[in-house]
Amino acid sequence: MMSVEGLTAGYGRVPAIVDVTIDVAAGELVTIIGSNGAGKSTLLRALSGLIRCSSGTVRFDGADITNLSPHRIVKAGLVHCPEGRHVFPMLTVRENLRIAARHGRSRETERLEEVLTLFPRLGERLSQSAGSLSGGEQQMLAIGRSLMADPRLVMLDEPSLGLAPLLVAQVLEVAGRIRDRGRTVLLVEQNAELALQVADRAYVLERGRITNSGAAGELAGSRSIREAYLGG
Repeated sequence: MMSVEGLTAGYGRVPAIVDVTIDVAAGELVTIIGSNGAGKSTLLRALSGLIRCSSGTVRFDGADITNLSPHRIVKAGLVHCPEGRHVFPMLTVRENLRIAARHGRSRETERLEEVLTLFPRLGERLSQSAGSLSGGEQQMLAIGRSLMADPRLVMLDEPSLGLAPLLVAQVLEVAGRIRDRGRTVLLVEQNAELALQVADRAYVLERGRITNSGAAGELAGSRSIREAYLGG
């Protein structure tokens, strides 16, 4: 579904990712793990058009989407759920969800049912302002808002950031459920242990470069990965 070849991007003259090559097949949950500052979020920003790529190509469903504007990338079916949630605090939960909906009212209702099936707690708070939600609820809302755009591939950027341990496990379990419902997922996550538990395949990003890749179970069993990212 998505093929990234030799991608280099960054801020100003300093590249944050260098010669990155990854691929994501339809129906997969692929995770990118790495330490803080490795370039994980920069990679997603480059894929979604928020920053420009200085070299390399991004192909989505065979079409070259490198450096297209973000709204055209969303229209193609590639949606980015950013790090930090970024909900609209003065709008209600329902309004936050509706603002991302596409394809008319009937599809909006269908997507809303999907979101509330994944996150029943949001259904209890549809009329509540997003700013009054807990951190975990805001993360649910951010993911739900991404799904309202009806993505073919949804990119989740550090969905566990700032959450209590119990909520971390729940949020990453939801990533697996999104995959199981037929959507493709690219997950960027610092909690490597839980990310590898839910993913099909994984890439390791270190200092802006891909240094390892393979089936998630194989990487979880690798001694070097355990020592670097799993604390053992």
